[in-house]
Amino acid sequence: MTLMVPRGASSLLIKQSKQKVNPMVNWLPTLKTTTPEEGYDLAVKLARVAVKLTQPDADARDRLRPEYAEDSGALIAVSQVVATHFATVAVANGYWQDRT
Repeated sequence: MTLMVPRGASSLLIKQSKQKVNPMVNWLPTLKTTTPEEGYDLAVKLARVAVKLTQPDADARDRLRPEYAEDSGALIAVSQVVATHFATVAVANGYWQDRT
């Protein structure tokens, strides 16, 4: 099987493969959601992505997880962060148009 590559595209592919690709580029196309539940899920994702961007080392995050998993203050802080993100998503959605 032969892979057909348009003329000129091969040099672009080679150039891109040599560059470090950021998987976070364009990960959030919109804050719009259909339901409040989807909005809340998005708020949780926003919080998780913030942690991942703040501490990109997965091993470090894994090492720290047992500490905050048993820390009620840290868990409450997470809830506050998610609540702030949820408020932002809610406003972006006009409080879910006609209160679906």
